[in-house]
Amino acid sequence: FRETLGGRHLMYGVDPDMATFAKALSSGYAMGAVIGRKAVMEAAQSSFISSSYWTERIGPAAAVATLKRLKVTDAIGHNVRMGKAVKQGWHRAAEKHGIEVTVGGIDPWPALGFPYEFENARDPDKSRLLSSLFVQEMLARGFLAGTCFALTFGHKQHHIDAYLESVDEVFGLLRGWLEEFKRSGDW
Repeated sequence: FRETLGGRHLMYGVDPDMATFAKALSSGYAMGAVIGRKAVMEAAQSSFISSSYWTERIGPAAAVATLKRLKVTDAIGHNVRMGKAVKQGWHRAAEKHGIEVTVGGIDPWPALGFPYEFENARDPDKSRLLSSLFVQEMLARGFLAGTCFALTFGHKQHHIDAYLESVDEVFGLLRGWLEEFKRSGDW
């Protein structure tokens, strides 16, 4: 439901024996759904399936409301477009400042990585340190940001632009930190 209404299998023309859906179906509320071929689903008829929330009604109501809203808005397309903009912005800022990044994830949930390995360093996994510095410096600029960006329909272009402006500043700081680290001989 992050990339298409009805499940990702529809994007690929796959007709699965079974598919499961969870909180994206209900905008984060407790909800799950299982769909499948009749022969596969019939197997569940001879067992009892329960859960912690099986009598709770907020999840199903949220799912119905979410699906109705997704049908009348372009929220999925919007989130895909905003995610592509974030990915492109990460690439541009990294190239501008000469730092290495990995950019992945699905478009509405892009992921950022810093693929640095420092063989002679006291801590061989400095990529976690770069990620921590990124989070710290983005927070100092007013963004509660990690290395994954879970887009919502509320994220508009001006939010993405402001975010990427701060990313550009922070990548500049990361470049300076990397240069200092290299000069210190801990590279």
